[in-house]
Amino acid sequence: MDAYFCPNCGMLLNYEERVDGIYLVCRWCGYSKLLRKKPIADRKRRVIGRVLRNFSFFKNEFDLLHPFVRKLLEDLGIRKPTSIQRKAIPCILRGENVLLMSPTGSGKTEAVFAPLFSILLNNKDFDGVKILYISPFRALARNMYKRLKTYIEKLGGNIRIEMWTRDVSEKERIFIEHLPPTILITTPESLEVILDTRFGFNFRLLRALFNVKHVVVDEVHELAYNKRGIHLAILLERIKHFVNRSFQRICLSATVPKPEQVAEFFGGSDGKLKLIRGKEVKRYKLVVQLPEKEDLKQMSDFIIDKLREVTEKHKSKSAVGLAFTNTRYMSELLTRDLQNRGIEDIAVYHSSLSKDIREEVESKLENKQLSLVVCTRALELGVDYKDVMEVVQISSPSLLSYLIQRMGRGGHKPREVSKGRILTTDPLDALEVYALLRLAEKKSLEKEEHVVLDLPLDVALQTIQQMLFQAYNMRNEQSFSSKKLADWMGIKEPEIKIDVPKTCEDVIDRSINILSKLQIFKNIKQLKEYICDLLLESGLIFCIENFEINPNRMRWIWAGRTKKSIIYGLCSYIPPNFTFKVNEEKKEIGDLDWYYAITLRKGSVFWFAGKRWEVKGIRYHIGGGRIYVKECTEEEMEELPFWRGGGVDTDKMVAEKFYELVDEIYREYVRKNLFDRLSLKIKRFFKNILYYLGKNPVKIEDEGKLRLKILKDLRKIEEPIPSKEILIVELSKDKLTLLHPFGSKIARTLLDLILIKMGNGKGGLIKGWYPKPYGIYLRFQLRLEDIFELLYSHSGKTIFDIIFAELENLDKSEVEVALKERLKDIPFINKQIYEVCRAFGYTYQEARRNEDVIREAIRQVIQLYYDIDGAVKLIKDVREGRVKVIQRNLTSLSKFIFKEQFKSM
Repeated sequence: MDAYFCPNCGMLLNYEERVDGIYLVCRWCGYSKLLRKKPIADRKRRVIGRVLRNFSFFKNEFDLLHPFVRKLLEDLGIRKPTSIQRKAIPCILRGENVLLMSPTGSGKTEAVFAPLFSILLNNKDFDGVKILYISPFRALARNMYKRLKTYIEKLGGNIRIEMWTRDVSEKERIFIEHLPPTILITTPESLEVILDTRFGFNFRLLRALFNVKHVVVDEVHELAYNKRGIHLAILLERIKHFVNRSFQRICLSATVPKPEQVAEFFGGSDGKLKLIRGKEVKRYKLVVQLPEKEDLKQMSDFIIDKLREVTEKHKSKSAVGLAFTNTRYMSELLTRDLQNRGIEDIAVYHSSLSKDIREEVESKLENKQLSLVVCTRALELGVDYKDVMEVVQISSPSLLSYLIQRMGRGGHKPREVSKGRILTTDPLDALEVYALLRLAEKKSLEKEEHVVLDLPLDVALQTIQQMLFQAYNMRNEQSFSSKKLADWMGIKEPEIKIDVPKTCEDVIDRSINILSKLQIFKNIKQLKEYICDLLLESGLIFCIENFEINPNRMRWIWAGRTKKSIIYGLCSYIPPNFTFKVNEEKKEIGDLDWYYAITLRKGSVFWFAGKRWEVKGIRYHIGGGRIYVKECTEEEMEELPFWRGGGVDTDKMVAEKFYELVDEIYREYVRKNLFDRLSLKIKRFFKNILYYLGKNPVKIEDEGKLRLKILKDLRKIEEPIPSKEILIVELSKDKLTLLHPFGSKIARTLLDLILIKMGNGKGGLIKGWYPKPYGIYLRFQLRLEDIFELLYSHSGKTIFDIIFAELENLDKSEVEVALKERLKDIPFINKQIYEVCRAFGYTYQEARRNEDVIREAIRQVIQLYYDIDGAVKLIKDVREGRVKVIQRNLTSLSKFIFKEQFKSM
């Protein structure tokens, strides 16, 4: 059966039965054409049956594509569609809004762009931006630009592709502005720059964006649960408002926790995205290794030796290895130690390096000039390097999605096995990795807990300021009018929804109207008066009834005394950092955190970007500075720079699996129950069979050896083991531990409630504390026996009763009030105040005295870092007996989990 395409928009036409016959209908633009008149009633069934039977003439979904695209796929060696391609291609050709979910290396990119290329070639209209591709990272944007450009060169035709990110020079931007491409690759921040600056208001790029038909958001999970994702969702609504019509939304990712929530979030006012899941099972063959001893030197030598093995193995095979670390500091440290041992064909890669150095490393990766790249998350997402044969993860990444994405960089082709090894630092770290791999076996990724902020006021205020800035640029643009813009575009004026606002209230109303189309801002209209008051109080606007804004105040807040444009701060939701640029003559090397940079002096030697540098001079300015350096060839004692950054919270289901594994190892090796040992061996045997049949995604090599090494620290533990139904309280002199699979957020919430009720520091009972996903550590001012005798000897209560006495009657609202009071007095809140203050129109110093900013910062911290519902539920379960509490003396389990705390005491 032939595939029919719409002559207006190029979409695949659908069959539709009507009263008078069978029609070909375009669901995108409404075009319809009579295919066949309906015969007399007695032949009706035969006609419909014939139409339906015609679908069987397709060999596969590639037959729906344009002949040039089919030829391209054949040249790429893709002759048979994968599961995700079979499902996605017809849906995308029909113009449906979709969320594609499939493992790494399953052909998601081809599943999206093969039908989009077909639509472009069938339609033969290449004027303006037809496809907008949005990437969360510049490294992914560059990689995708090179990849798609290769495809387009093979296709031929008039399709053009360009990239617009912060790495692109001013000359390249002007070229794009004068000759807009058919496909534009960008990031959320760069898209905002296009909308709000002169590049948009000289009409050329606005004219190009008016033609957008398809928006592709790659690695959507990276944007779904932060302010950058909210920003992108707002931008899509702004573009829809501007073009005055819907466009096709396509999101894709290999690891999407809570896909239903993501589909609703990015569908916006067009409704929920259609979920399309590939049936492919990506197979991973992984080795978990840990050092024999736990001292620092042994640990360092172990990691270096293993990485050296990887480099030597790949050097002989002309292949590449990737070693992922969790911090930039660790990347620089490992690169230095490897180079000190004579390994030269390695490189370091992270986000603080300059664009030129990152592009140089990427080029060497593609040309097989490196045997190992030590990197951070900057190379994690969607980047496709065919010659990566093995991936190494240093220490546990804490999240299953991180681990899957990183291991998926190797064997990045359909049906290939990804091979890798995970180098852990101690048995606790190894057990956490083991728990993550067990969850991967059960495909438990979608159960991970992630939070979308509800009604983030700073995002709403920043959006309003962006649109005020947009209006300010319009008013300054000579003879700007929607009529002139419509004439330039060759369209009717009512079709375009952009004009010069007359008052600030017009801009605020328009912004609130756009925001209210998103689920998280559904109640924003009720806060209009409050938002107007905030903008007036901060001095960003002088009058609501007229267009009187304070551009000087806005410039001071978003750019300060720096020479940076206001737009770089105003258009970004990445938390601001003060940095020092590192320069060798005119060449930029990268950025250093100001907290480390201020310790440097002239003559200091430090290690950065894989080399030693000597400081020749330092220039300070507001918001950072510049360090001038010269490469140091002599081997001297150098410092390693460090960057401040938050860790990753461990999910509750990881903590539950952690204790399940502790129980398994105990039953198999300590209790030595024959039935338990036999059943566990049978389970492992069947898991291996399922792996080779393609049903089980993960195979842990030498799993028995790993369990034996972990066992060394668990030989003296006692039953029962903590679980979802059991909470263990262990006591020792002045120390107490609560062992339970809390997860990071519940542990943090319970600890703060305990500190509120029992007091900490001077005048309080508690001297030291530390929360972990697997338990809570408390150290008291006095011995526990003395506290019990002095305060509670006649109460008949246990120590646990004392701790939970004040908590058991708390409800959710009381817990929230208590946490808000505590957060006001601790430095933890300052980071969030610094993040939201500029959106409210204040500097950090002003914001620390402003109640509105503090209130919003506390509200966001509670949503992001605490789990009040989970904590209240646990307290209720303990009170009602669903969670059993067992009190006992200190065992090796507490010392295993809180090793550092017990060593330091």
